[in-house]
Amino acid sequence: MILNSRWSAGIALYRRRSHRFRRCEYCENVRPNRGRNSVLPAACWRVISLAMWPPRLSTATHDLWRFLVDRARDFQARSAQNRVLRASKCSPEERGIKLLREWLSHEQCAQFDAERYFDVTGCHSQKKYRIRYGSSANMDELDDADVPRMGWCFVPNIYLVAGDVMLAQKIVLETNERDALAVANRLPRDFRQMPPSRPSRSRGF
Repeated sequence: MILNSRWSAGIALYRRRSHRFRRCEYCENVRPNRGRNSVLPAACWRVISLAMWPPRLSTATHDLWRFLVDRARDFQARSAQNRVLRASKCSPEERGIKLLREWLSHEQCAQFDAERYFDVTGCHSQKKYRIRYGSSANMDELDDADVPRMGWCFVPNIYLVAGDVMLAQKIVLETNERDALAVANRLPRDFRQMPPSRPSRSRGF
C-alpha cells in the first residue's frame, strides 16, 4: 500500500511537472515575448483597429446629426406655437399692422413710422402713389414734386382692417396697376374736405 501510494504520488508529481513543462513550451512557441502574438502581430492589430474606426465614426456622426435635426425641429415647432400664442393675444388691427410691416421695405417702414404713410411706385406707369393709414379713400397720386394731384379709392370686396387694406393696395399697385385703377374711384384733390362716405364694395378687387 505504501509503495502504491508513493508510486501514485510520483506519477502525480511527474504528471504535474510534465503538464507544466508542456504549458511553458506551448507558451514559448505561441507567445514567446508574453505581449506578442505570432498569429496576429501587433502591426496587424493596429491595422484592424484603424479599419474599424471609420464605421464607428460614421455611426457616431449619423447619430449626432439625427439628434441635431430633432432638436432643430422641436425648436421650430415651439417657436411656431409661441408666435401663434402671441398673435392670439393681439387685436386684429395690431396683427394687420404687423403683417404690413413685414412687407414694407426699410425706406417704406421708416416713412410709415414717421408720417403714417408710405410711397409706392406703379408697375405700369411708374407713377408714385402715397398710401395713407386708413381703410378707404386713403390713396394719393403724386406729381413730380411729390405733391398730391389726385385721389384714388379701391378696396377689397370683403371687410379687412386698415393694415390689411393698405397691404392689398400696395401689392396691387406694384403688380397689377392698370386693373386696379380700372375699378378704382377717382377723387378730387380736396376730397379730404368732403363728408366721409362708405366706399362701395362692389367695385373692389
